[in-house]
Amino acid sequence: MLRLKCLVLIPILSVFIQCVPEKQEVDPATRLFALLYLLNRRDVSFQRVRFLNGKFFATGTLGQIYESTDGESWTKQNLPTQQLVYDIGFRNDVYTVIANTKYYESTNASTWNDISTTFNSTSGLYGIGNFLSSYSVAFGIYSFTATSGRWSDSSTLISSSAFSTSAGYFGSAANSNRLILVGSNASSRASILSSSFIVTTLVLSSSSITGISSVPSLRDVAFGSGTFVAVGASGTIVRSSSGLDWTSVSSNAVENLFGICFGDRQFVAVGSNGAILRSSDGSNWTKQTLESATSLASVAYGNGKYVAVGGSSIFVSSDGITWTSK
Repeated sequence: MLRLKCLVLIPILSVFIQCVPEKQEVDPATRLFALLYLLNRRDVSFQRVRFLNGKFFATGTLGQIYESTDGESWTKQNLPTQQLVYDIGFRNDVYTVIANTKYYESTNASTWNDISTTFNSTSGLYGIGNFLSSYSVAFGIYSFTATSGRWSDSSTLISSSAFSTSAGYFGSAANSNRLILVGSNASSRASILSSSFIVTTLVLSSSSITGISSVPSLRDVAFGSGTFVAVGASGTIVRSSSGLDWTSVSSNAVENLFGICFGDRQFVAVGSNGAILRSSDGSNWTKQTLESATSLASVAYGNGKYVAVGGSSIFVSSDGITWTSK
């Protein structure tokens, strides 16, 4: 009876097996292929991609951040935590990372200092946005603003009764006059906050927002060509020139949309089932499906490239139409 011996390599999420007759050695090329496979595969589920300070940063599970200048070649680094990394921001030559209950800062995006004690809350933050030259806002259930390099507790964005729901704010965008946060309320309907100033204090409020009473929950927002565009559940897209009065537009999509960016004179949105949508004005959209992607969580533009992430995959495009897996 023929006996086999097997080379079995078991990474976290998949298995590589080659079986050969017992007296036959596994060839060196196969060993090398298996080793390279383990070294290069990504055991990560990406959450967000940003273009900051001339580089792309993709954040995800297990404290991982991937970095690239061109979207083609990526370098992995690990934070001093195994937590999910929600987002990364950059302001005044300092990077800030939001993880599940840990927060970090760095001046070089490689050596990270734990600043968790700076925040009054140890959880409930999902993203970071910049406004004007002075303000960074970390948002989610709570809101924190930073001026002159210091973080301070600003406000609670949703009521304590909604903490156990999916309520919260997940995306931000700004122009020279206004910062916008988008998310959902306790009823899984859209919620939008707009910034204003009381004396020198940055205040976020929904009191002046109109046009979203029947809109499903929102996940991200971008600003370009004088227009804010927000995306969300079941192909939802809303747009506004002021950031206050919003109008729903048809997307020809039923997929949940999780991310949107603006670059090279067009909006690009991504979502579940590999959905990618493009628009030059935020009103008229063209949809395509990236067959090799199951769900795309986020998209960013920089250095002439669009980068979309989802699951453990990274996709790059120079025009928003033709995408290559990296």
